[in-house]
Amino acid sequence: MLKNAESNAELKGLDADSLVIEHTQMNNHAPKIQHRNYKAHGWINPYMSSPCHIQMILTEKEQIVLKPEEEVAQK
Repeated sequence: MLKNAESNAELKGLDADSLVIEHTQMNNHAPKIQHRNYKAHGWINPYMSSPCHIQMILTEKEQIVLKPEEEVAQK
């Protein structure tokens, strides 16, 4: 998932090396899909899965720019 986010950032023109994870969230409210797990001797068991939605927000790291000393001294 991080590789996918990195490639999406590069596609949008962002610097992938300066990305920081700002927010992550997982929701268990994804629709459950019924599957069958076929076993030996004709047995069928339900396929137990717990799908979820994962949200991840990445931002570029803010760079701190210092004021030049001349401007600081004049004030």
